[in-house]
Amino acid sequence: MNEHTQLHAVVSSSGRAPCVGRVVARPRLDATLGTLVAGSSHLMTIWSAAGSGKTTLLGQWARLLTDGGFSVVMISGESLERVPDILSGLAASDRDRPGQTDASRSIVMVDDIHLLAGRAAKAAVTALLNVLPSVAGVIIAGRYQPVGTHAPLNTAGGLAVLRTADLAFTRVELNALTECHSVCLDDVVLDVLLRRTEGWAIAVALAVPWLKESADARAAVLGFDGDHRAVADYLVSEVLESLSVDERFVLATTAIRSDVPLELASYVSGLPNAGELLHEICQRNSLMIEDSEGYHYHPVLLSFLQADARRKNVHDFAAAHTKAFTWFYAREDGAHALEEALASGRGHNIQSALDRFGLELMLAGETDLIDRAMAALPTSAAPLALVATQLLFEAPFFADSTRATHLFEEALAHDTAGTPTQEPWLAVALALHCLVGTTHHSYEARLRRLRSADIVALRRKSLALDLLAEVAEAWCIGRVGAPADALLRLREVGISADRAGFGWLSLMAASCAAPLATLSGRWELAAAIEDQVIVQLSAHPRTQPGRVRSSATIISAVRSYRRCEAMQTEELDALIAADAHRLTPGARVPAIAARTGARLDSEANPRPALETMDRLMRDHGVHYPQLFAVVALRLVSLHLTLDGRAEAQERAADVYALLGDDSVESETVRLALALPTRRGDAAEESLLAALHNTARSWHAGAPIGAWILLAHAAELRGSHSEADIRLTHAVRLAQRFDVLQPFAARGGEGATLLTVRSGRFGPLDSFAAQVQAAVHSLLPAQPEQSSPGVPLTQREHDILNELPVHQSVAEIARKQTLSVNTVKTHMRSIYQKLGVTDRSDAVSTAQILGLL
Repeated sequence: MNEHTQLHAVVSSSGRAPCVGRVVARPRLDATLGTLVAGSSHLMTIWSAAGSGKTTLLGQWARLLTDGGFSVVMISGESLERVPDILSGLAASDRDRPGQTDASRSIVMVDDIHLLAGRAAKAAVTALLNVLPSVAGVIIAGRYQPVGTHAPLNTAGGLAVLRTADLAFTRVELNALTECHSVCLDDVVLDVLLRRTEGWAIAVALAVPWLKESADARAAVLGFDGDHRAVADYLVSEVLESLSVDERFVLATTAIRSDVPLELASYVSGLPNAGELLHEICQRNSLMIEDSEGYHYHPVLLSFLQADARRKNVHDFAAAHTKAFTWFYAREDGAHALEEALASGRGHNIQSALDRFGLELMLAGETDLIDRAMAALPTSAAPLALVATQLLFEAPFFADSTRATHLFEEALAHDTAGTPTQEPWLAVALALHCLVGTTHHSYEARLRRLRSADIVALRRKSLALDLLAEVAEAWCIGRVGAPADALLRLREVGISADRAGFGWLSLMAASCAAPLATLSGRWELAAAIEDQVIVQLSAHPRTQPGRVRSSATIISAVRSYRRCEAMQTEELDALIAADAHRLTPGARVPAIAARTGARLDSEANPRPALETMDRLMRDHGVHYPQLFAVVALRLVSLHLTLDGRAEAQERAADVYALLGDDSVESETVRLALALPTRRGDAAEESLLAALHNTARSWHAGAPIGAWILLAHAAELRGSHSEADIRLTHAVRLAQRFDVLQPFAARGGEGATLLTVRSGRFGPLDSFAAQVQAAVHSLLPAQPEQSSPGVPLTQREHDILNELPVHQSVAEIARKQTLSVNTVKTHMRSIYQKLGVTDRSDAVSTAQILGLL
């Protein structure tokens, strides 16, 4: 093994502890050292900003190499001026002792070479390159590369380079640092700290012990930035002090945002040579990066400069952001214009940005930015743009109908009969009003207004407004009896919206298209629309704004539920929590419904989920009928099992009112309530008629669930061949629509029927087995004492509720106004249905099953 290979082995197997003292081990950087000496060239440079940890890293490497039997020659400080002499002595020592390996087992490290100027720096680099063939490796480090050294280093060949970004702490390294300091920070705090410091070593080193002393680390981390006293002192002494007066001026005046184009820097600073000055600052690695787009300010440096500017002259600070707002406004850059308007703190800037760009930003899904702007405006001010924007936040579902009614009244008050309007925001309100029609007449009237000459003229001037109006028109057309035309138009809107960058509008079009496809029985199209949205968003997940992501999360969750797949519950929970702060408007109810619907099948005690779903359907069902249609049969069946027939019938009445008396879902619920009595014959015939006459259903699983229940009805009366036929219908539809969820309803009744008939489905056998496996993976493990499936009567429920209380049978009989023998008869029936033999076991089993 030669020296270089041996050194690479030493580094690769160092096995260093995560930290020594308060210094964190950084294996990924150690690997760079090993790669250096294992290659054909043995030269490395480290150019990193002050405070990046390069000197600490060199010290760690020196100890590592010494432990591996290598000699380290460290040159820094006053010794820098003598680099040629020191290296000459090293070469002379090698010549005087032929056959020895002192020099060949040496690593030369030169730190802070930026302190050398001109010829001295060039002479030092030349000497280092000359000694390179006789040593194991040379490492040159500094804050920036001195003038005169670029050519010799770049032509040396095989050069390995580390820069500021390479030395930045990763999440793993930051976590190790907190452990070294015995600080417990959760993932949220770690992520925020990384974002606010970009892993700059000195910043995280100062932040961690400071956070350790904080009572609330989550709150404290939001207050840690470049204005922290210790960080500010370091910035002034190590970064800013070396700059010229002109450089400090241009840096202070252009520090208005993290990324500043060259033209904006010149405009805000008023200096024609602003670019030249900023270029020099970047060249010296002063926590700034220059690229083809302009200049990037490190977040720690930016926060310090902004705080300092605000302290010195708050009016000048606001004026600088106003200049930036004007610059972005003139270039039609709505998002950046609104950000700068907010930073300026001037209401007229914010209002101007909202008037001009609010619709485009909303349709792109930038709801968090719009929400901040609305919160910054005085509550007394309610211009039409603000009212229409508030309506956009609620679209397309308008879950808070009372609030939506008031907002529409306020907005539509600007629509004076017989007077053409030139206000685009009124056209926005009129378009949104089309989405809340209730009758054929209301849809036609609103459609006519949207197509009137003055609104058409406004639509021609704005692509965003025209596409929004197209969605509204398509919805009206679909609701008055032309769903095929409506679906075609919505598809075209979705394509145009995607091309224009209006991600949320594209989802809005899909949200309207899916129910229209569903209500017209085009289940494959409805599923394809949802799948297309998921695919589009998964291709670019990080670039999608909050509202777009939240909609995609809900669509994905519903799709997983439909397929009996495990949901991404963490994403739904985060969405529910965020909605409490209006970060994802309109997402809370669908997210909770999706989360709760899955629990109805998967939890041994479904009572909590049942109560949550009851409350959601009662309060929000009218706005989300399709969501609750999916669980309608489950809700009624669970109430029948847990609470008795009277409670189940009350919930069934809610279903009939919400989904329509003649829908497939309602007919299925009727049959579930009628079985196994003789009344089931009429309910069965009614459901069969609904299926054969293609009655309206709200979701693809409705006819599947209906055929499963019909198969169960045939099984109960001994018509096994009829049950086979009906179940085959259900399996065929499930495969066609990619919907497995109905087989999990009513305790997995459909999956049980499949198991009994395994091998009887011909070409569908494989799919039937897939359904069984998916359903059984979701259903909870049944306790040994499980219900035989026959629900308790209402009187048995009443008696069961008395059992946990310490009282005699006579006392129960007196409270229930029954004879003792009647109570005993009911108790025996309860024991039989629960599969138990005594009162104590009956109470325990009933609690497990959610009956108590």
